[in-house]
Amino acid sequence: MNPDAVSPPMNLDATALMLLQVIVTQAPHIRHKFSMHSKAFYIESRARNLSGGLQALPGFFQSVRPSIGRFLINVDTTTAAFYKKGWLLNLALEYLGVREARDVVRATKENRAKWSSLRTFLRGLNVMIVPQATNFNSEPPRNDSYRVFRITDIVADAGNITFDGPDGPTTIKNYWQNTHNTGIRYPDLFGISIGRDTIFPAEKCWVLPGQRYTRKLSPDAMNTFLTVSKSKPMDRIRDIEKAVNGPDLDYAASSWMREAGITVNPQALHIDGRQLNPPSIEYASNTQLLTSLAHKAVSDGKWNVVKKKFLMPREINAMGVIVFDAQAQEADVVNFVQKLYTNMQALAAKATVNRLPVVNGVAPRPDMMIVILPAQAAPIRQAVKYWGDVSNGISTQCVRRGKYDVQRGNSLDQYCNNVALKINAKLGGMNCTFRDSNVDTALRYAMVVGCDISHPAPGVKNRPSIASLVASIDERCVRYSAHVRCQDPRQEVIADLRGMLLDAIDSFKKRFNNHVPVKIIIYRDGVSEGEYARVISNEINQVEDAENIGSEALNAIEPRPPYKPQIVFVVVGKRHHVRFFPTGQSPADSSGNCRAGLVVDREIVHSRFLSFYLQSHGGIIGTSRPSNYVVLRNDPNWTPDHLQGVSFALCHVYAPATRSVSIPAPVYCELLL
Repeated sequence: MNPDAVSPPMNLDATALMLLQVIVTQAPHIRHKFSMHSKAFYIESRARNLSGGLQALPGFFQSVRPSIGRFLINVDTTTAAFYKKGWLLNLALEYLGVREARDVVRATKENRAKWSSLRTFLRGLNVMIVPQATNFNSEPPRNDSYRVFRITDIVADAGNITFDGPDGPTTIKNYWQNTHNTGIRYPDLFGISIGRDTIFPAEKCWVLPGQRYTRKLSPDAMNTFLTVSKSKPMDRIRDIEKAVNGPDLDYAASSWMREAGITVNPQALHIDGRQLNPPSIEYASNTQLLTSLAHKAVSDGKWNVVKKKFLMPREINAMGVIVFDAQAQEADVVNFVQKLYTNMQALAAKATVNRLPVVNGVAPRPDMMIVILPAQAAPIRQAVKYWGDVSNGISTQCVRRGKYDVQRGNSLDQYCNNVALKINAKLGGMNCTFRDSNVDTALRYAMVVGCDISHPAPGVKNRPSIASLVASIDERCVRYSAHVRCQDPRQEVIADLRGMLLDAIDSFKKRFNNHVPVKIIIYRDGVSEGEYARVISNEINQVEDAENIGSEALNAIEPRPPYKPQIVFVVVGKRHHVRFFPTGQSPADSSGNCRAGLVVDREIVHSRFLSFYLQSHGGIIGTSRPSNYVVLRNDPNWTPDHLQGVSFALCHVYAPATRSVSIPAPVYCELLL
């Protein structure tokens, strides 16, 4: 395929679409004081408080999309974390969790970790310098002469820093008194650094509104954020319709749209979708075959493992338990471990644990370590995983307080079953698989691949991006080999996709009696629409390098035959704002969402590529997000129905879960690398 057909050098269509985007979004963005280049605006008057100087602002996303014979506006609710506007001193007080300026001074001088954390929190923040600032309980007066700067860094004890002034050496405190005729109340407080040699006292800085916080939220802030940002489907569509017809968006009142002669139908688009039947879920014997049609055991994307047996249980010769939670009660730990042991025995066709583990005791070279953690223990968990996965090659299963110790009765039984699923999968066992005659035929001698790139945090230039790939090594696509490469930071194309595929094919051969895959089905995550051309010209070309792949993958066969596997390359993504809401004629699941298996392949799909939306999972909390599938390569000429069926089936083999997931299992596995 010619990449220019996807993204020509002068894409007039893209320019026209961008102009439409500006016209449609301009009025609400001006009204709410957001940039015309932004696809979302947020409403400060509806802010919800988060911990640590942050707040959650609700808003609305808008995007103009082309469709056959018309344009559509994708409108959705959205929520983002923002810095609180106000005096920088007050922001620092709230971030550090202290009440007075002297507490900030003490914390930043005596606690290196807090000082480093505050520096990271404030870097890049835009502040306005208010020379006459004295009252930190009110907003500064409007003054166009006030200058705005971006914080480069912060410095301690700013008021007492000495520099060469116009009349000789002086301190920042004396300079402000002599130059601005205003004193510095807290000379020991930190200051902000602008550029290389300009410093302003923190108490003279006003944090401007509308600044997104893009770093990772603290656990407490994240819990609050998730609570305030989720909404049930009917509440969400009601908020969207209210915004479109009310003052938040009010397209009918936009002078920009009136002058352009553009009108908008304020009614939500009604689309016909189809409901896919889920595959059967197979456990250890044919008597444990679950089908939604025959026994209704698979319902709305979930099923139960009660009275089931693992398809391929792994034997555990020794298992240890170690407790890192100082508040753990021994009785709770013993109760949990004994219940876990019982459930693991029940789920296996034969005994999987040869001895009952001893709490706080470690058997020689255990196959599995159960690690009891405090409620919030990310650093400990990271150290545990490094110890197990990197240093010692021992599988670890972490459980935390607030989970294992509060469950009782059926809840504890279900929790222990979930932990047992993870343990068996980590040890190389197979919990269950799917059965679907059409999909089974399509996947015979096929290798299913999931791949993506993880980038360092914004602004970090000294850490590489990580390309990861997993590839199936069994006929049921339940077990995968994993492959990782480092590459240049923020490079969007997988630089060594060919090399990782060679390694994956080698792993495939070892499990398939030296057979190579006749089809390679690749699900690529993390690709935006503007990057399709680069993926086609680079990554798919790496996959197409059949002669080199064949010469290396078939090196055990003489003479070497030509190797031309059929390639299916699908971009799958969830970073979009398309949502589906059930109407009166379409039944909803228990959460109010459309049922698992909904597929939409008309009206709102890509105009140039075969594409579809698949909502493969049942709703739990809030409004479910469907996944968007765009097919860039389809050598077998699979029909849309066939592609949808294969993709839906692969959403049912995520080993740690007894429910279908929102994207195919290999993509989930790759994200966990």
